[in-house]
Amino acid sequence: MEDVHRRGFCISNGEWRADAFGVAIPIVGGGGQPVMSLNCGGPCYGMTLEKMEEIGLRLVQIGRIITGEQVRG
Repeated sequence: MEDVHRRGFCISNGEWRADAFGVAIPIVGGGGQPVMSLNCGGPCYGMTLEKMEEIGLRLVQIGRIITGEQVRG
């Protein structure tokens, strides 16, 4: 949750499965409650932390579009 509050997304790099990564964001509904999430994941081979962070930032932008927030940058 710290990562979500700080960056808007979280990364799992082998914590759930040693050979898989995941990047996710919450989609917040009315009243400030998370009601769903968007995520992207796949095999760890060929994936870098920098690429996962780029995916996280893109998911944040998509989440803002879905919720009607202003998209920056």
